[in-house]
Amino acid sequence: MVKKLTQIESVLEALEIIGCLSSIGTLKAKAEEFYGGYIHETTVYSVRGEWKKANGIEADCRSYDSQPRRNMLNDDYMSLSNQLSAKKLMNLITDFDPFEKLLADFHSLEHMVNCVKKVRRKRKVA
Repeated sequence: MVKKLTQIESVLEALEIIGCLSSIGTLKAKAEEFYGGYIHETTVYSVRGEWKKANGIEADCRSYDSQPRRNMLNDDYMSLSNQLSAKKLMNLITDFDPFEKLLADFHSLEHMVNCVKKVRRKRKVA
């Protein structure tokens, strides 16, 4: 039988996976996946604060300077350069569905790039 995680344990598990620089909403959604129910934002906020203190992290997630792309503004915007890059990408990918599923395994583009760099250097990722 699998032990059900408490709300605090669920938030801690989410923090270990996606880190403390995610927005409260993103962190809350991931923690609720582990918990299997609703977790109040104040719980997520306070656990994240204690986790940051315990790990000596001083980044302020309320400002965009310390958390680039926090809300991923303008992600629906597509410039001509974006469109040309997307077409090049589509030419490289023969079947888009598995590629899209693969991308969903990473919580951000930066996370994906970092993992790919580590694998290229033949370092253990996880």
